[in-house]
Amino acid sequence: MNGYYQLMLSFMGVVFGVGLLIGGGLLLVRGAPEIAAGFGISPMVVGLMVVGFGASSPELVVSLIGAFEGATGLTFGNVVGSNISNLALVLSAAALVSPLVSLVPKPPCPPDEISWRFRAGRPGPGPDRA
Repeated sequence: MNGYYQLMLSFMGVVFGVGLLIGGGLLLVRGAPEIAAGFGISPMVVGLMVVGFGASSPELVVSLIGAFEGATGLTFGNVVGSNISNLALVLSAAALVSPLVSLVPKPPCPPDEISWRFRAGRPGPGPDRA
């Protein structure tokens, strides 16, 4: 019977924790416009800060737990891994919204003309050819 009660207590703790997480998230999201108005800043800035905090808070908790338990490898790996994944996700999302532009200059003649010249064995007029 002891195992059953412990399992039920763990299950109720998870359900209660998820409920608190959802409730806190709703309060935070609904209160963001009021926070923005109180500080006189754009609601978009507050929204981005809320999203940023929400995205980085799990890494913060894991790093703090690792630091308190003396697992420095866990803390270091968590910081490095989360930064790499966040950087990759942000860059890929930005590239999807606005495609990257090449900084390489365009060739002086169209690609068809270049391929025709090389296939014909004549790369074009040079300093010794006229």
